Amino acid sequence: MIGAGLPADREGWPPGVLERLKSFVQGDVIPAPPLFYWADPSVAVWQPTAAAGIDEPDVVVVDELADLTIITSQTCDIGEEDAATPVKPFVQVAPVYDASGRADRNLLEKRKGPAYLLHLPELAGGFFVADFRLEMPVEKGWLSEQPISKAFASEDAQEEVGRRLRRLRERPAFSRRFMENIAAPLADAIRALRKTDRDQFNRIVRNVDQIRVRVDSRLNTTTAELFVVGGTRVPGDVAEWFRDWWDEVNQSALAGGIALQALRVVTWDDMTAREYDATGEVNLTRWSPD
Repeated sequence: MIGAGLPADREGWPPGVLERLKSFVQGDVIPAPPLFYWADPSVAVWQPTAAAGIDEPDVVVVDELADLTIITSQTCDIGEEDAATPVKPFVQVAPVYDASGRADRNLLEKRKGPAYLLHLPELAGGFFVADFRLEMPVEKGWLSEQPISKAFASEDAQEEVGRRLRRLRERPAFSRRFMENIAAPLADAIRALRKTDRDQFNRIVRNVDQIRVRVDSRLNTTTAELFVVGGTRVPGDVAEWFRDWWDEVNQSALAGGIALQALRVVTWDDMTAREYDATGEVNLTRWSPD
């Protein structure tokens, strides 16, 4: 067990480490250690795995992936200031790199685009993003010795790190019936729109924050209600596009065993906490430009 190897109390930690850890918060950017992951070269998915020069499952080190990393652990888990005996020796970090060449840079600036990428506006020298597809642990002693770069201009802006991580990790699993009769047809419709009417596609991406759904059962869905959610009022033509699609898919969904309730187009101010808690997000990442 991890706990068996930890100091018995705060006084047992290396001198100064816990005090220095008080300076770190979630969303701080620090120099990158060599990033690593476990892989099998016989079924390599990512190019660095095939190029790693290993013959059997092993650790792959990608020390040239990023010069910076972002702290993804919760702030209270870093310094553990409320704990008489700290019990968490590690902090999680994710790579940060310059994404100046991405076609969806303007969307990332508006916190749109792929949910696993987060623009870090206050880092100078490029268009830096955090990439939450890879995380790894670092020991707190090493962390305590690192310089901190601030990637956000305010505390509220920095809290977007936690909000984005929550959004990525809270996504529920839906039934195959729901995926085949609603989620996949919606993804196909928006993907087709990207080819046939790019302006309308871009209006959807820019004006719709999330698609959320309330179902009677996520694993055995028989009824579904879709929420199209925008930060401000969703433009009428965008709302109408979703309503037209909802009407079109109604009969096929019913034939597949799902009764659709009226589609709702709302802002975050319109949606109650109870409604939000009762819904799950339908992933929009695939609809963002690459």
